Amino acid sequence: MKPKYMLDTHMCVYLMKEQPIAVVERLAPCYVGDVVISALTLAELELGVASSGRECAQNRIALDGFLEDVWVAPFGGEAARTYGEVKGQANDSKLDPVDQRVAAHALSLDVTLVTNHDADFAMYPGLRVENWVK
Repeated sequence: MKPKYMLDTHMCVYLMKEQPIAVVERLAPCYVGDVVISALTLAELELGVASSGRECAQNRIALDGFLEDVWVAPFGGEAARTYGEVKGQANDSKLDPVDQRVAAHALSLDVTLVTNHDADFAMYPGLRVENWVK
């Protein structure tokens, strides 16, 4: 099954902490496999859990529960090639390197990137971005 949406790190954290109705309603009609996160996003989420001090156990439970419903897309060769193209076209050295890789990953899978920080991804040609919070 081909995924339709990729959630970025900001959206994952927001979803796990706030469980906003608007986002939950957008996810409800999706089938298993329609929504993925990048392996890069998982790495950021794992870092967040490991760095969360006293909340580590609670955050581990939240992340593990979240991962029961969302597939992790591996960052493979096609994503790496797309990243090279994206990075080569980027003229702004202030762009977040992880965001660049996540954008490239979404482009390589031809999925819509879902974020609540849509301005961070506005400069990537061809990338479809949706903000389910607005």
